[in-house]
Amino acid sequence: MISFLLACAGEPTPPPVDLSQREPVKVVEMPEPLPPKVDEPAPLPNIVITAPAVGHAVTPGPLMVSGTAIAWEARLTVQLSQGDEVLDSQGVSASAAAPARGDWSVDLTVPEERSGRFKVRAFTHSAKDGTMQDVVVVDLVGR
Repeated sequence: MISFLLACAGEPTPPPVDLSQREPVKVVEMPEPLPPKVDEPAPLPNIVITAPAVGHAVTPGPLMVSGTAIAWEARLTVQLSQGDEVLDSQGVSASAAAPARGDWSVDLTVPEERSGRFKVRAFTHSAKDGTMQDVVVVDLVGR
């Protein structure tokens, strides 16, 4: 079709290509993907609880919880719970708002009458609909 159009336009028709004179196609196998470099740390989640550590033994009274966060308007919520019951909940501001990572710290209270297993949960609220997001949980043990 193109040759016909070119011929009609008064352009010379290119000579036919002799495919028997072409070199064979070389097949090159792609190497396996390189593994990630060992010295590259995995990216941190948006919220990190640095203290207390998983399995930390808690006693009744104040419990200092700290960490870092990348949070919209630097706001997050930190809760102490046992089972499905929230025992203490505090809002806290990180030292910097997203997109920066900021430090945060808050004191929660472990009630006198409680023992057993506890959870510390830190999270942000979605600006869109208020749901919890970036939830991080640390399991603790009461003495």
